[in-house]
Amino acid sequence: MIKISIAIIGGMAEVQILSLRDCTYLSDLSQHFLNEVFKRYGLYSKIHVIFYIYINGSLKSSERIRRQRTTDPIHYHFDGKTNIQNTNLKKLMSHTSTKEDISHYFLHNIIVSGNKHNKKVVSSFKNTVVSTK
Repeated sequence: MIKISIAIIGGMAEVQILSLRDCTYLSDLSQHFLNEVFKRYGLYSKIHVIFYIYINGSLKSSERIRRQRTTDPIHYHFDGKTNIQNTNLKKLMSHTSTKEDISHYFLHNIIVSGNKHNKKVVSSFKNTVVSTK
């Protein structure tokens, strides 16, 4: 009998517990994220990484606005070479559009890394689902 175990991971929850200490560029943060995911969940036969979205007017979105209080979120524009060294993670993740950009960037890197590690990985964001094998 084959035993199948699946880890279902909230992508941004995993990102938010990372330290930016050794990350100079967004590509470094992506690699750090991938290393941690495969270290923590590598024993599972399949890994699902889900990136959630914020819908305007939702309870989650309203709570996010309440938590920010008077601090206006900053929307950063990214590519892999974007320098994030002098930015704290809370500030980096404060704008929903920035989170979406990071989620989209990570989505494809997860699959590339999953193929490299020979792992079955499924990742989703908005209306996109990608997988290895």
